[in-house]
Amino acid sequence: MKGGIPGALGEPQSIGVEGGSSIGWGAAFGAGAAAAQRDMQQWLKDNPGMVEPPTATAEQLRGLAAMEAAFTNEPEFQPHEPDGDALVRALGGNPEDILQSLVDRQAVFDDDPANRGIRVDATLEGEVYPMEEFTSMLEFFPDHSIEHFVLQQGRPYEVPKKPPQIDLMTPKECFSNAAQLTAMTFSDDGKYDYVEGYVIDRKLPFPIHHAWLEDKATGKVVDPTLGWRPTAAYYGVPMKRTYVRRKLLENGYYGIFTDGMRPNDIVLGKDEDFDYK
Repeated sequence: MKGGIPGALGEPQSIGVEGGSSIGWGAAFGAGAAAAQRDMQQWLKDNPGMVEPPTATAEQLRGLAAMEAAFTNEPEFQPHEPDGDALVRALGGNPEDILQSLVDRQAVFDDDPANRGIRVDATLEGEVYPMEEFTSMLEFFPDHSIEHFVLQQGRPYEVPKKPPQIDLMTPKECFSNAAQLTAMTFSDDGKYDYVEGYVIDRKLPFPIHHAWLEDKATGKVVDPTLGWRPTAAYYGVPMKRTYVRRKLLENGYYGIFTDGMRPNDIVLGKDEDFDYK
């Protein structure tokens, strides 16, 4: 695991259904992390208003330190992409080999500065995936599903005309990547909001649960995981960093909508901290 804030939540991977379903803090993170969670729960009670810098208090910083200690002791856990990995295995492939191949190809691709912010496997030419077709797929799902919640509370997002000049982060870790650049640091300039929702393009022909950034100056997509994909369509729910930070502390895992097995309260309309439309 990477150390330090914001890198404390460094390199989680999906455990999916194969890794053990919904996991409580005690089981997932061990006795030391369970104690850290109790510290964080007390801190949340003592500090109901999580403020932004430069007014961050010493208590808030200690709370982040407690969270860092808890996540440092975690197994690799993020409720993300189990279905994709299962599909690859069903087709006779090995997800780990595919990921390593992508990492190796990306390293060569990144040698050219003109490729900054672009993933080596991205489709850069062609029509943008039709938003109406995209949302019709999400409309198929019932009330209290994540898809229904995203349609009701989110909005469509455009990809900028040129690649944002950002360094790409670890593949398949979209929730932690987006959190690290928003909720998990007091040090950046606050130009991004966290967004969670769905993405689709010609290479990903079905909606993928995903997290990315909203550039607050333009309202457009900045995706540190998939990179610049001008043919992709995005639909998601923007969330302020204070809200995301609080949910990470309370839940103990990445991703706001689900624990990997069932929808969280935000999706069910029961989260008092979330401003519903």
